[in-house]
Amino acid sequence: MGKWYLSTRLVALVAVSTGVLGATAAFPQPTSEAAVADQAAGGAANAPTAQLTPLVVSTFARPHPVLGTDNRIHLAYELQLSNIAATTLTIDRVQVLDPSRDARVVDELSGEELASRLIVFGSSPTSPPTKQFGPGVGGFLFMDVTYRNGERLPDRLKYRFKVSTSEDAGSDNSFPAGPTLVAQDDPVVVGAPLSGKRWLAGEGCCETITSHRGAIFPIDGTFHSPERFAIDWVQVGTNGKLWKGPRDELSSYPYYGAKVRSVAAGRVVATRDDLEEQTPGTSPSGLALEEYGGNHVTVDIGDGRYAYYAHLQKGDEGVLVERGDRVREGQVIGKLGNTGNTDAPHLHFHIMDGPSVLLSNGLPFEIESFRTVGRLTNYDAFQEGASAKISPEQSGEHCCKLPLHRTVNNFR
Repeated sequence: MGKWYLSTRLVALVAVSTGVLGATAAFPQPTSEAAVADQAAGGAANAPTAQLTPLVVSTFARPHPVLGTDNRIHLAYELQLSNIAATTLTIDRVQVLDPSRDARVVDELSGEELASRLIVFGSSPTSPPTKQFGPGVGGFLFMDVTYRNGERLPDRLKYRFKVSTSEDAGSDNSFPAGPTLVAQDDPVVVGAPLSGKRWLAGEGCCETITSHRGAIFPIDGTFHSPERFAIDWVQVGTNGKLWKGPRDELSSYPYYGAKVRSVAAGRVVATRDDLEEQTPGTSPSGLALEEYGGNHVTVDIGDGRYAYYAHLQKGDEGVLVERGDRVREGQVIGKLGNTGNTDAPHLHFHIMDGPSVLLSNGLPFEIESFRTVGRLTNYDAFQEGASAKISPEQSGEHCCKLPLHRTVNNFR
């Protein structure tokens, strides 16, 4: 995996810093409004038999639907897990149930796919995927439940877990969990942050735990997930490659200095423009946490949403607005650079629910109009200098959709 991303080191931070959390007994699961409603509607006589379970399961954040370039509605969210047993626990299978469809199984995870969706606290980012949780250890399960475009969405989802333990834990190893309440609001529709052809959506949503999706990290004692729907934009060159010439020179990247445009009207609430450009091909070191985004602009676009543009060029040529400025959709607000935690020029873009990139959570967005050329099939090799291989998957004109991970897109 390449290292041009904002959050590569933040993923490592989670794995290292959350080891202490593994010593806790469990994460508390508050009584949800859905659970209260279920109890009130069914009454004690109709309540299912309660089960003692070795695993605590809670929803980290309510999923918000977004339509992707695959023409599927994605519910991308995370389940927070904690093994409260005094024995090692292995998650064997997770079924997602839709109560609005007679508890039909709408998604199922097992085997290698399930392991690839899990982050276990205290494990190394370079360790092979695992489904095992030691005694008292917690983690996250990254969900991507999808529905066909136009299908009615449920107001909640439930689960059936099947686990195995190294010793008898004195509890049931197949048990229900949930519910997860599903938001019914529409994602914000915005313009494109760049113009031109062949823009690759790197580290995007939804099914793969990219460095963005996996970047749930503790700040001031609380987990936040600002990058759930973030995209790192780089451009496939006319030669089919990421760069042309020496890899360590900024001039070898033809899209370096591309104009970054405001995706919506709003007010600038934060900027930074004093950080130096990094040398391409080299991972930076010694950065403070607040420097990871490099030179950046944050714009309040209304309704509790904030657009974040990171890794811009240095100085007043790289950041063209100031805090307090009003901007219009399509206005050039900066130039694509290589500042902060990056080893190749790119624009990191996401929308969040607060003005602080460290203390917010990511929100879905859809771009109003664009054309997808296809999907990159040699993603890792392309980052190392290989020519892009693009399949026709998800190609065509799109309106009000989220460009998914590895798609190559043309913007007007």
